[in-house]
Amino acid sequence: MKWILTCGLVGAVSLAWVESVSAQPPAPARRPTISPYLELLRNNQNGGRGIGFDYYRRLRPQQELQERLSTQNLELRSLQNQLNTVEALGQSLRQRDRELLGTTGHPTQFMSTGGYFSGIGGR
Repeated sequence: MKWILTCGLVGAVSLAWVESVSAQPPAPARRPTISPYLELLRNNQNGGRGIGFDYYRRLRPQQELQERLSTQNLELRSLQNQLNTVEALGQSLRQRDRELLGTTGHPTQFMSTGGYFSGIGGR
């Protein structure tokens, strides 16, 4: 039980320090180049199966797809705004922690033995 609690705590802390990364910018939703209704008439003149068939088999699914894409884009923007808010809160908390704790530790130097060996290296 302690192990699960420890893993959960480590996961929560690591999520607080995560920076956002985006591989590609979001692509804007594309609108059809011609009206789907014109496509209905064109298909009907070319010996299609009728306006009703084309409407329910082609036009309606395309309109529903555009509606779903629009809804998903709105939801993605909302989630991005929430993420930005959480990131800003995390930044302010980290800054507050730095101010409260101050600087800790001691200065370091590469390849310095710090006086541990007499006459070799040292400061």
